[in-house]
Amino acid sequence: MLDQPGKIRAYKLVDAEGHGPFNGGIRYELGETVECENAASTDPDEQCGAGINLATLPWCLANWREGYRVLLCEFTRKDIAAIPTATDGKFRVHRCKVIREVDLEPIFAAEREPATEEEASDA
Repeated sequence: MLDQPGKIRAYKLVDAEGHGPFNGGIRYELGETVECENAASTDPDEQCGAGINLATLPWCLANWREGYRVLLCEFTRKDIAAIPTATDGKFRVHRCKVIREVDLEPIFAAEREPATEEEASDA
């Protein structure tokens, strides 16, 4: 990610009101640029530190709960505060712009689709 030129995109898991579901404090609104009021942690040994914590889509889906939303956010390399050592998919930025909400229905619909007879016999 640190070698990416230009704009980079990642995901933010939020609750129904647009706040981070774990520590809250920042409201993420579509089209807005969000900045960390206090200094974001730049310590790569800190897995979940101060700052705007973004993640991969698989991380967001694994931590999603009923009522949560996933937002697509954009930032640049200079906005990255830390990519934790042995990260599970999360990292921190100083600022990002909220681009849009991700439509999770197609993702969850694919998980709910019943297996075909052929797929069931392969199991």
